[in-house]
Amino acid sequence: MQMTEDQFLCSICLDVFTHPVNTFISEMAAQFRQAAQQEASSSSSEQQAARPGEVPCDVCTGAKLKALKSCLVCLESYCETHLEPHLTRPGLKRHQLMDPVENLEDIMCLKHQDKPLELF
Repeated sequence: MQMTEDQFLCSICLDVFTHPVNTFISEMAAQFRQAAQQEASSSSSEQQAARPGEVPCDVCTGAKLKALKSCLVCLESYCETHLEPHLTRPGLKRHQLMDPVENLEDIMCLKHQDKPLELF
């Protein structure tokens, strides 16, 4: 049986269970988290580290991977692995993504807080 993230999402925070009350669900969620981490670490080895002039992922620890998108709501840039929740989780799917930009906070419009500055 293939385990999917949807089977282990908390209905309140929409994140994978961290402390479920039921011990069976707790064990299954732990196995899922471990499998997801192994998959993420194996796929991140295929991704490229950010080079000078490229936008690095704001979430990566250690070697920063190249960001694929920046989120106008979270004000962070994400590599392929860390972008995945924005593409799959219902609450994050509504966030507006754009091509990666460094220092995203500096280009956000003060009046329209969810939009970057635009020149006409």
